[in-house]
Amino acid sequence: SPYLALREYRGTAGSSGTLDWFTGNILESRLTAVLLLAGALYLSLFALGNGVIGDVAPAAAWASFLPIFTSSLTAHVSSVDFMVLWMFFGPVLLEDGRRRGVFVGKPDQWATSE
Repeated sequence: SPYLALREYRGTAGSSGTLDWFTGNILESRLTAVLLLAGALYLSLFALGNGVIGDVAPAAAWASFLPIFTSSLTAHVSSVDFMVLWMFFGPVLLEDGRRRGVFVGKPDQWATSE
């Protein structure tokens, strides 16, 4: 991904006074985080249930996805891209957490709440 290849390390987090109103109050809010988490859980349940919320049918979902994955270049590339980005997300998350003061010290000393 170009983002991961071209990003620069920032040792310290910017102060909240340097963020514009939209970023500071909307993008960095807990409500946005909760809504994104809820959306991710909904999409995960939708995919796990093969299009039916509450039904858990990973074998049916995999059987439906596999022919599309092997025949469509778009599905193939986007799936592989998702997996590669997911693999490289850990160090980016750790760096962001350290800048914000969450992942400081040994793992057993990391803050669990504010």
